[in-house]
Amino acid sequence: MTGDKRRDLIVFSAVTYGLAWLVALPLWLRGEQPGSPFESPLSSVLTSFALMVLPTVGVLVVWLLNRGTGHPWDWRRKTGLTWGPDKRRTLLLIGLAWVGTPLVVIAAVAATLLRRWPVHDVGAIPGATGVAERHS
Repeated sequence: MTGDKRRDLIVFSAVTYGLAWLVALPLWLRGEQPGSPFESPLSSVLTSFALMVLPTVGVLVVWLLNRGTGHPWDWRRKTGLTWGPDKRRTLLLIGLAWVGTPLVVIAAVAATLLRRWPVHDVGAIPGATGVAERHS
């Protein structure tokens, strides 16, 4: 690994992990359990969104340090933060991820309940308590 690439990796890691640590810091400073802020849907969405955006921020910081002259919007292509060669395919995959992830979770919960595998927190799933009681 060349010196420039090593520096880029260090900057990316420092920015990404440093900002993620700052996002999570208030969760720990409250003195509560780390999972308790996620009881609020809004804080859960905001924290998750912030943590998922931070690698993009790290890429942009590295790009800003290395940028040369050129078209102002070249950063999208140079950093790989574009829709890709086929925008329709990218949008299809995003849609499948948004729909598929909840379906996988629902299927896992259903398989757990129907196969009578041990479930430790079934009471937290609305409507699942009755199903678990009927099958036990």
